[in-house]
Amino acid sequence: MAGAMVEPMQTLLLLGVVGLALVAWPHTSEGAPPSPAPSAPTSGSGGSPALAGAVGPITGPVARQLVKEGALLLDVRTAAEFSGRHLDGALNIPVDALPAALAQLPKDRIIVVYCASGRRSARATAWLRAQGYDAKDLGPLDVW
Repeated sequence: MAGAMVEPMQTLLLLGVVGLALVAWPHTSEGAPPSPAPSAPTSGSGGSPALAGAVGPITGPVARQLVKEGALLLDVRTAAEFSGRHLDGALNIPVDALPAALAQLPKDRIIVVYCASGRRSARATAWLRAQGYDAKDLGPLDVW
């Protein structure tokens, strides 16, 4: 009898997780980048996992070094947030505008992505990676 309850409970749990994911997605604009599951970390030749393409935020010192070496700094906050405060040299493309702005992003450079809290940058980084870009998530602006 207990075994018969397992399948419905697993189904309910799965539906709950899917429902939470849908609620968490900000529905601010049509055509916003989907939130794909991040790919598995790539194996590197030693060194920092962030530099080897690991999923997850990188540190401020790593981000600064990548930018110093030629990475593009991408701010995915709104234009209003960007005008209030941003990192020097950053390009501003709000996360919801990324699909229409891909032509502005080089595929031959690392892209360091940041936002205000880390939520939008994580979503944008995962989406950019799914499009074939070498994107690294700095997370919040204050980590810089």
